[in-house]
Amino acid sequence: MLVRLSWLALLLALLGLGSTSSPAQEKVHVFSGIDLSERLEGKKDAVIDAGKGLSLHVTAPVQGPFGEKIVLEAKGKRIAEIEGGKFEECLGVTDGAAHYWIISEYSGGAHCCGVYHFFGPSGSGKPIRNLGKTEGHNGGPLPIRQALVERGGALFFTDLDNRFNYFHSSHAGSMLVNFPERHYHLSPVGIRVNNLPFKDVYLERAEATQKEIQEVLKKRRGQPAAILKSGYGSRFEDLNFSDDLGQLLVKRTVYLLYARDQTAWPTFSRAVAQYYKSTKYLPQLKAEIMEKLKRLPY
Repeated sequence: MLVRLSWLALLLALLGLGSTSSPAQEKVHVFSGIDLSERLEGKKDAVIDAGKGLSLHVTAPVQGPFGEKIVLEAKGKRIAEIEGGKFEECLGVTDGAAHYWIISEYSGGAHCCGVYHFFGPSGSGKPIRNLGKTEGHNGGPLPIRQALVERGGALFFTDLDNRFNYFHSSHAGSMLVNFPERHYHLSPVGIRVNNLPFKDVYLERAEATQKEIQEVLKKRRGQPAAILKSGYGSRFEDLNFSDDLGQLLVKRTVYLLYARDQTAWPTFSRAVAQYYKSTKYLPQLKAEIMEKLKRLPY
């Protein structure tokens, strides 16, 4: 529970997304808000009106807290079925002529995962369909309403990117969990990752990380041999960061890469050469970061 609350606090802090972003309030109207977390207490199933002709048939798991199922129906027809861990919230919103239902799910487990499912019609008079789901972030799902942001007249859902969890560190020691923010553009044809309109946000994050780097350098005594050191195994991915500075240098670099800033790699290379006795592991670390970024859009 503490882990899940910590990520709630993190996202609420991160949602100050810059001068040209605003919480989705002007165009967006909430027509349905349902707390799913308590609807099944003491019952095997429940049918819930989600607004605008959509109903949710929620079924309890056979045993344990996880394994709930939701069947979505409209006009007597089955639209979709999602089966997962534990569903927590359903929010129905309109954005101009478009409308969407967003369902949050907690998949369960010590460090995972908050996932969001999106549904809506592809146009006026069209049937409701599955528009996609997020990749999942560490911890349970966060309040949906506060993750909706308008930018440039478009509606975005702000999630947390978790691809650098366990990156050359234990989970407890990692400074790279649930970062950076990942922005999904919502449209009637589906959801897609589009971080480009948020370049200024990533540059602000990089600047804030630079301040963290300066604070760490003030307290630093001596230089490690390299940015990585021996870890839990013999493979390259088993190596650990030698200190917090290494994690912060990677963090700043990734923010700059998300901002499409051409100084990202030169700045990283110069910093490693300056703050460590050697540039050992630098080429492999750069290649590993690039490979992680290629796996999913950013």
